[in-house]
Amino acid sequence: MTRLQTVNLLLLPCLLFLQFPRTTFSYPLIAVLDDNQERCFRFNVPLHDDAHVMAVVLPGEDELPDQSLLETWYVDQLLTMAKGKSSQNHNLLPLQMVDEIPSDVNAKQSRYLEDRQGTLPDVRVRISNSAVGDDRPVYQHDVKATYFKAVVVNQVVRILSGKAGSDADITSEDKDIASLHGYGLCFQNPDPEYSVHIIFDIILASDDLSLYDEPVKNKKPTTDFDKDRHLTPLERTVDMSINAARSVLREMKYMEKRESRMRVTADSINSRVRWFGYLSVGVLLLVTYLQVTYLKRYFHKKKLM
Repeated sequence: MTRLQTVNLLLLPCLLFLQFPRTTFSYPLIAVLDDNQERCFRFNVPLHDDAHVMAVVLPGEDELPDQSLLETWYVDQLLTMAKGKSSQNHNLLPLQMVDEIPSDVNAKQSRYLEDRQGTLPDVRVRISNSAVGDDRPVYQHDVKATYFKAVVVNQVVRILSGKAGSDADITSEDKDIASLHGYGLCFQNPDPEYSVHIIFDIILASDDLSLYDEPVKNKKPTTDFDKDRHLTPLERTVDMSINAARSVLREMKYMEKRESRMRVTADSINSRVRWFGYLSVGVLLLVTYLQVTYLKRYFHKKKLM
């Protein structure tokens, strides 16, 4: 275990402890896909429940090195879309971004789209049920994801069940098997040159997201506890500690990525030097053979041998 991994493990409990009051909040995940790479994830849906999937495709660090602004805004947008799920719209997620794109984010992604000049391939999103046994077919739902646009698939279980057949054809045993073995979510990057970042989240239809809403303003306290004088400084101190810990973790992750890139570069240089040495030895042997052959023929022609 390297020193960086040891420090990472030591700081992780501290970060989890500092975030203990916020453990009820779930953040979207960010997956990195290299060129021509496919990554799959497995998720479970409880029986008699359903799930919604939403994702956004962003450029990779090799094309857009400083993309923290874009990632932060789109992560917040997915959280806002998750909060938009309510019983009034049948627990479905909104199909597009809720807020208007800020000017700085819009300018950055507009410059990127102009540089690529419409050569961006669509990332393939595939949702499938789990194959259980040889006699159980796999049903899947394919969607194409465009850069900087949200992809939302509501009611995953219902969609895959519809591909399997009508509700009358699906027995309770089939539903139990699907609930136990889960579902698959795969992302495929067809770009042969550049990597992409996928921000995605999976929301259950039964999730109660009202707990994530902000507290009602001007609400009178029910006890004599002074929130403005006691709780606010405590929250500020905890936020400062969390931000400091996140800054340290981000710096360590950056150093880890930098060390990895430098190691790849060093290995590439060593490989080139090694092959150059092999080539030099080969050329030397070839020249020696040609010289010896030439001298033999010369001496034979002069009748010296």
